[in-house]
Amino acid sequence: MAVHERLPRGSNKTPKPIKTRCPPSFIHQKTITLLLPEHTKTYMTVEDPQNRLYKDAQQEAKVTAKTQAKGGASSALPASTRARPADMPHRALVTSICWFRTDLRIHDNPSLVASLLDQASTHLLPLYILDPRYIDLSRLPHSPFTAARTRHYRFPRCGIHRSRFLCQALDDLRARLQRHGSTLLVRYGKPEDVLPGIVNALLSNGTAVSNVHCAMDVAAEEITIEQSVAKRLAALGVPLIMHDCGTMVALADLPFPLRNLPDVYTAFRTRVEALPNMVRPCVAVPPRFKLLPDVPPPPPASAYPTTDLADTLLPLVSPLPIPDMDARSAHPFRGGETAALARLNAYLTTHAVATYKHTRNGLVGDTYSTKFSAFLSHGCLSPRTIYHALKKYEQQHAHTTDTYWVIFELLWRDYFRFVALKHGSKLFHPYSLRGCAKHAWSTDVESSTALALCGGVTGVPFIDASMRELVATGYTSNRSRQNVASFVTKDLCLDWRIGAELYESHLVDHDPSSNYGNWAYAAGIGNDPREDRKFNVIKQAFDYDPQGEYVRLWIPELCDLSTAVVHVPWKTPLPKEVYPHPIVIAPEWKRHADRGNHENDRQVVGKRRGM
Repeated sequence: MAVHERLPRGSNKTPKPIKTRCPPSFIHQKTITLLLPEHTKTYMTVEDPQNRLYKDAQQEAKVTAKTQAKGGASSALPASTRARPADMPHRALVTSICWFRTDLRIHDNPSLVASLLDQASTHLLPLYILDPRYIDLSRLPHSPFTAARTRHYRFPRCGIHRSRFLCQALDDLRARLQRHGSTLLVRYGKPEDVLPGIVNALLSNGTAVSNVHCAMDVAAEEITIEQSVAKRLAALGVPLIMHDCGTMVALADLPFPLRNLPDVYTAFRTRVEALPNMVRPCVAVPPRFKLLPDVPPPPPASAYPTTDLADTLLPLVSPLPIPDMDARSAHPFRGGETAALARLNAYLTTHAVATYKHTRNGLVGDTYSTKFSAFLSHGCLSPRTIYHALKKYEQQHAHTTDTYWVIFELLWRDYFRFVALKHGSKLFHPYSLRGCAKHAWSTDVESSTALALCGGVTGVPFIDASMRELVATGYTSNRSRQNVASFVTKDLCLDWRIGAELYESHLVDHDPSSNYGNWAYAAGIGNDPREDRKFNVIKQAFDYDPQGEYVRLWIPELCDLSTAVVHVPWKTPLPKEVYPHPIVIAPEWKRHADRGNHENDRQVVGKRRGM
């Protein structure tokens, strides 16, 4: 699929191709026309979030609000009173499809708004597709799919915690759509197969399809899928229209071309923060939703029930009994837009945000940081919504230092998304963005070292606590993640992708650009200008878990050790049958490992052993 210049209507000139390193769908101007394969004679338009459709939506919302204020009827009619096809004898039945991806929300959703305001369509079909490349569907009866695994080290690609969160988010989105007289159709299969199948089913039922709207992605693998979908739909005469939905700062508003994205975050942040209007307003959702088209029933092996999605899906992901939420979890939140907006509201109204700068490196509890990450990665919460809520909070309470640090982290998230978009598949290569490394890494994922890491039994409590928390809950703090990444790549000398893929498997908030971007950064082959940066995990443990609360929470076998040695149990006579000796001891740990007096711990260990 080539990008060509846009010519005036009626011009006889042949459009010239536009040279770009980016996939065509990500070149943003106010409106850009993408020439699809010539045999379809169909055009695909990438809509800018400031275009006419969005302005119309905001205007319609204002008119409705004024009408309601005057006591007039709302335009958001109940489903039973909306116009039916029989009421529109002079207009053909045409539907638009809103393909939800990582934008599982109604608020501030450009692709949904564009679908609702599409003047070429009379109906709207909201759709989500469970892709077997990302979530394990191999246990379905008569399933044609293989198990979903990470690309190199073959970990399960989407573990139980993220799967549960996703199911909750889908159920919540469906319920919220139903309040508008719509619903969410959930199918499974490869999108490049499912979408053309649905289009053909609609056509055979007498319903034309005007277009398919979706949120654009930024990771290389997902972009390849988008291109396959666009090609398959183009053959049916249906354009795929992608929208910028995932970042706080719009791609089109960057003060430089994507190819000139700075290689260091600080340079990026400085230039973006200088923008006169750094973040656009949220797009208003039209009060009136379109009717659902009649969708012919799918083949028996391509649809889930309309209720109890989690009950159907989760047993496929894990053959073992699904555990309840761990009471120790720092992330005890359900998936979905409802929970996301509730968390945002609670974080601001309880003024937890007012201490964010000082508590953001915490390890225990659910208030030390925002916990927005899982909602953001699934698209249950818009980053622009967070930004504008923070700005409103600043106007009311003036806690600008702490609110700024939340925005600072949201800019980090944007930066990693733009890095992924700029560099494509290179981000996931063995030596990532640098193309080389000063250290040799082991790729033996079956080694005793790698297995100890995966099991949380390295003998280094701060690391083991983080790994056990990750496996048990799907979440671990940013401070823990930084230490684990440094330990894996700089102390254990394991391939950074072992850690990145292990995190991909377990994290409830996995986002390819943030996860792999951060791991490459920690390994010294990403965007860190100091490629030799190394965390002293023992110093970090004493600095950020000074009382040993976090370690004792996740490693109960160390509960009896005093604060002085809870992070260095090998300094006591604790037998390895109780807790393993460390698989590595870095020389720089010695100064911090010698803190405190160990005599009390010798007495505790002696009592435990019956001495």
